[in-house]
Amino acid sequence: MPAAASCGLSNDTYTEGMEAREHHIRWFADMMAGHDGGGALPKVILGKSHKPETNLTVGSPAVRLHNELKERGIECTAWDPHVDGEDGYAAAAAAPAVFFVGTKHTRFKDMEYPRGSVVIDPFGYVERRDGVELVRIGRQ
Repeated sequence: MPAAASCGLSNDTYTEGMEAREHHIRWFADMMAGHDGGGALPKVILGKSHKPETNLTVGSPAVRLHNELKERGIECTAWDPHVDGEDGYAAAAAAPAVFFVGTKHTRFKDMEYPRGSVVIDPFGYVERRDGVELVRIGRQ
């Protein structure tokens, strides 16, 4: 019996919230897999932290997305300047890729994305660039 039912509650909002979060992460993973340039583009998650401009990763949706992709057997890298330092930038932006903005760090808004890349931006703050496909989830 679920804990909420054992307490006489009509629904279990904690479990429902966790299930909704997992569904959302799977949807993001499907979106990244669907924008793969015919399988030729590597996957890169930008950000690992839970909140912008911090290095705290506990409960991070970006980390959960990275794990979901790995569980599916999809090779993916993740880079966060507040967690990994700037050294990872060169590797993250070296070649066209499917970039998913997982944390709303200011750094990612102005980042130079290689031509031929796809940038999936759930926050809607990355500017359009020539030669880069921008996917603003829920926006045009």
